[in-house]
Amino acid sequence: NHVAVANDGTFIAVMNTTIRVHNDTGKLLKAWSLEWFPATQNKVDNLPTLTRIYDPRVIYDPFEDRFIVLYMHGTTDQTSFIVVGFSEKGDPLAPWNVYMIPGKPINDTVWSDYPIVSQTKEDLFFTVNLLANGSSWEEGFREAVIWQIRKSDGYNGDSLHKNFFHNIKYDGVSIWSI
Repeated sequence: NHVAVANDGTFIAVMNTTIRVHNDTGKLLKAWSLEWFPATQNKVDNLPTLTRIYDPRVIYDPFEDRFIVLYMHGTTDQTSFIVVGFSEKGDPLAPWNVYMIPGKPINDTVWSDYPIVSQTKEDLFFTVNLLANGSSWEEGFREAVIWQIRKSDGYNGDSLHKNFFHNIKYDGVSIWSI
């Protein structure tokens, strides 16, 4: 689904249910399932057992020589959240700090789907589409939202400073996949 390459050629590939770390020659160094990844890392937030995971993304931070992995959990307002992992060091085999971001960030029966990830020097940005319970993505779309997270908090294992932006519209219509 997604690949991120470090300055030294080390790369991480995330595919549906796995995270794989490779060296610059492509040799596999380690693989985790998305389900078990938080169990082997520093869980900053108390994540429940992961049962429905999908849409992984990975990004390399060239400013700090670190990686960030993000993926979705759940497909209802009761089960939806986003898992975000920040590598503590440039070595992706070193510990990661893992957080849980709400998948139901507004007071409605919605869940989060289809993340898109970007960054600045200081912050991680990701967008998700909020979908109504029991609907297809075409019929259940409510709005796209943006999360902003201070990267240094994640790298250090601190509480995350977050900003949340929603109700983003163009000509009165909610924008799909910002």
